[in-house]
Amino acid sequence: MAMSGIGSAATRPDEDPIIIASSFEMDQDMKNWEETAAIAWVVQGNRKVEAISIDRAIRKFFRLSHRDLTVCPHLPVQFLIKFERKEHCSMVLKQGRVKADGAMVQIRPWRPLEHAFGAAMNFRVRLCLEGVPAYGHMPYVVERIITRRCSFDRLDDPSALLTSTRSLDCWAWTANPSAIPKVVWLTFTSRGAGGLASEVFVHEVRPTGCKRGATFRIIVHLDKMEDYSMAPLDFFGSSTDANAFRPTPVSFDWHYLSVDGMPPIQLQEPEDDEEAARAAALASRGEARRPQRSSSQLLRPP
Repeated sequence: MAMSGIGSAATRPDEDPIIIASSFEMDQDMKNWEETAAIAWVVQGNRKVEAISIDRAIRKFFRLSHRDLTVCPHLPVQFLIKFERKEHCSMVLKQGRVKADGAMVQIRPWRPLEHAFGAAMNFRVRLCLEGVPAYGHMPYVVERIITRRCSFDRLDDPSALLTSTRSLDCWAWTANPSAIPKVVWLTFTSRGAGGLASEVFVHEVRPTGCKRGATFRIIVHLDKMEDYSMAPLDFFGSSTDANAFRPTPVSFDWHYLSVDGMPPIQLQEPEDDEEAARAAALASRGEARRPQRSSSQLLRPP
C-alpha cells in the first residue's frame, strides 16, 4: 500500500467545493426516494448480520417478491432499503422492526437532507468566459467551467444564438464573488471506450495507454454583480412582485485578452497571406526571417 508519493493522502488537497444545479428529473428522483427508501440498523443481537439476511427476512414477513425491494450496505447507518412501491415502504415502516438472522433490526424513513448543510448564494454575477472554443458554447460546458464556485443560471442571448463568439457570456449565482478564479484550465478529453458517460459498460481488458485530450486557457471576466443578501426572506418563494427587491448592479472594469486586474494588451495587425506563408515556410526550415534593409543602409560603408 502506497503511503507516500503521487496519490498519497499527504499530497492531496483537504477540501474542494463543487456545485450542481438541480434539475426537474433530479427533484423527482429525490421525491421518489423519500417515499420509497428506508434505513436500517441492528439494535439487538447479531451485529454482523448481512444485507441478504435482512432482505430475506422482510420478504418473508411481508410476503414480497425479489423485485419489490433491494437491501445494501450503507453509511453512516448499516443498511439502505429501496422499495419499488410506496405502499410496500409504508407497510414496512409501520411495522418498524424485523428479526433477521438472530438480530433485531430497526427500520425508519430515509431522509434525503438529513446530512446536508444549508447553502445560500446571495450574489448573481455576469461572467464572460474568454477562450472557450466555438464548438463548446453550450450550457453543458459552462457548468463544467464555473461549478466549482458558481451555480449556472443562463446564457446571454448573443452566446446562446452564436451571434458573438468573442466570449461565452452567462449569468450565475455564487456565495462569494471574490472566490471566482480569474483563469480556468479547461480540458476536453477523448471519449471513453464505452461511449456515453451515462451508460455503464464492463470491460475485462485493461487500458493500453493514457487518456488524451486538449486543454484551453479560459480567462474568466467578472463583468457585473448583483447583491441579494438584503432581499426579503420570501423574495424567492411566496413573493409574486418582481419589483419587490432590485439590487443595484456593480460593474467591473476588464479587457479582452487580459486577466482581470491587469492592463489591456494591444493587438498586433495580422500580416498579409503571402508574408505569413513565407514566414511559416522559413520557420518550418528552422530559418529566421531576415529584416529588410534600405538602400541607404546597403550603400553605407562599414
